[in-house]
Amino acid sequence: MSLITAAVLFALSTAVLLSLRNITIRIGLTKSDAIVGVFLSALIAIPVSVAATLVQGDFFVVVNYNVFNVALLGAAGVIHYVLGRIFIFNSIKLIGASRATTILQAYVVVAALLSMAFLGELIELETGVGIALIIPGLMIMSGSGPTGEKTSTDRRDFRRGFHYAILAILCWALSPVFVRAAVIDLGSPLVGNVIANIFGLVAVIGYMIPSRGLEKIKKTDRRSMKILLLASILGSLSQLSQYMALGLGNVAIVAPLTSSHILITMIISYLFLQRLEKINPKVVLAGALVIVGLYLVI
Repeated sequence: MSLITAAVLFALSTAVLLSLRNITIRIGLTKSDAIVGVFLSALIAIPVSVAATLVQGDFFVVVNYNVFNVALLGAAGVIHYVLGRIFIFNSIKLIGASRATTILQAYVVVAALLSMAFLGELIELETGVGIALIIPGLMIMSGSGPTGEKTSTDRRDFRRGFHYAILAILCWALSPVFVRAAVIDLGSPLVGNVIANIFGLVAVIGYMIPSRGLEKIKKTDRRSMKILLLASILGSLSQLSQYMALGLGNVAIVAPLTSSHILITMIISYLFLQRLEKINPKVVLAGALVIVGLYLVI
């Protein structure tokens, strides 16, 4: 199996795991706060990532623990695992998994531009056209309206959720560039994942103190807690898969492939979450544009 083929398989596995994570997060946050999901995700990620390094034997290999690599992975951990999750979890809670995850795909464009600027990666014309199709999809999704939840999400909440997704775009675009630059020199994507997760957990604990996160955890009911724990496990596995993909392939290839999780998220939302979010024609059209873009990239 070639490195590119392996990177594609890991990227697609990431997409499946992310879609399942998005759906469980949507259900779990119905009666909980986003910071609870972020904290559980950061907590579960540590043992899962360490276990993966032990199974693969990477825990005992010699890696390049220089300050620059650790700093890059620490920055990726804080930006993606803390800030990115806070923004996207809040967005999912306010506007639904299908809308939030589709909007988030605009990060592919930003990530590709950053990879060109800082990593020297090149984007072919067909790939560029495919990625660019995400932009009109984002514009259409911005006018898709509230989700039609039972609690009747109003326009103000929709705008807030949309803005949260935009902020998540910036976080998700920056972190793959840091990861790619670090793991190439570090020598082990899995060890890099452990380092990033440790930084993420420390950062989220620090964030919880002023945001009264402990009180919000105590107020979360048992069912929501179980669902959020499941979402955390799925999220950790998706990050492991993404690190492996980024260690084998270019950001411009891996990022669009992992974005295919919006199709799975949309299908599951339509089939099982109609009570929580309504999939209207604009949502479908926006998703279709992204899917066509992914086809061009592949």
